[in-house]
Amino acid sequence: MSAISIPTKPLATTLLPQPRKQGFTMIEIVLVLVLLGILAAVAIPKYFDLQKSGRVKVCEHNRAVIVSTIEKQETLARYSKDVGIFDYKSQTGAAASAQHILNDMYPAGQKETACPSGGIVTIKTTPAGNDKGFYFTAACSIHAPGSMIVTRTDGMAFVDWFKAAFHDPMDLGSYKSLTDLFVRGTGAELDSEAGKYKTTLTAVVAGAMANAGLDVSNVIWRISREGWRGCRYGKSCRGTIDILLADKADVNVSNKDHRIDATKFSLTVIYDANGKATFETSETQTKALLEVKNEKNPGKNKYWVLNGVK
Repeated sequence: MSAISIPTKPLATTLLPQPRKQGFTMIEIVLVLVLLGILAAVAIPKYFDLQKSGRVKVCEHNRAVIVSTIEKQETLARYSKDVGIFDYKSQTGAAASAQHILNDMYPAGQKETACPSGGIVTIKTTPAGNDKGFYFTAACSIHAPGSMIVTRTDGMAFVDWFKAAFHDPMDLGSYKSLTDLFVRGTGAELDSEAGKYKTTLTAVVAGAMANAGLDVSNVIWRISREGWRGCRYGKSCRGTIDILLADKADVNVSNKDHRIDATKFSLTVIYDANGKATFETSETQTKALLEVKNEKNPGKNKYWVLNGVK
């Protein structure tokens, strides 16, 4: 019987993977912190921007409700001939009645306010003319200061000036007047914010407004030629000019590339055989797109404009 040999080298053993210890490495922790920092840098400002924008919208909505309530009360009082409901017989009385309604809707000392940002809301009362009542506008000390609010009275004053000055001599470069500009200028557009550049046609027009005593510091406006086919010589023809007006208070970065409330006056210009113009005017409440002119054109003047009426 042969002897059994015993191997002198130990048998190789298969090493099993060791279970990983619980926890994270320092590199993983640092990476997580960096990612959280990046997310915070992006998300937190966006959150506050949305919060701010939301407060603006709430304030706008509440002010619209306030004005609507006041107008309904005034209409009811006129129909009932009852100044106890609303004193519609004088501007002073109407202003007091409007303020009383505002106080009832948002009593002093209560937690809920018209402006969620803490702005003070006041009512601006202006006569509509010809004993047609009053226009009411709700101003906010933060979002829409009273000095920057455009009322319907402001709008009609603007339109009345434009009609009166339409034939007046005006040095508009190669054009001699507003009527000359809109008859011969195929792309005739005037934007209020271009007026800060002294060499623009708008600067000349804005100067004429100021000389006539028209204060337009509270509005952004655009005057544009729209329908003018067949009226190349300004005689025995008609064309259309649109005047857009919006509150200067709405002209800010948060409203850029968004639609804001605006009033559009469409003027049908009717020329007789001698080139004298008369006007038919319509007024509508609309939305206009707030944009920056020449935003992507280096070297060109940049300014706010109203565009894209909806």
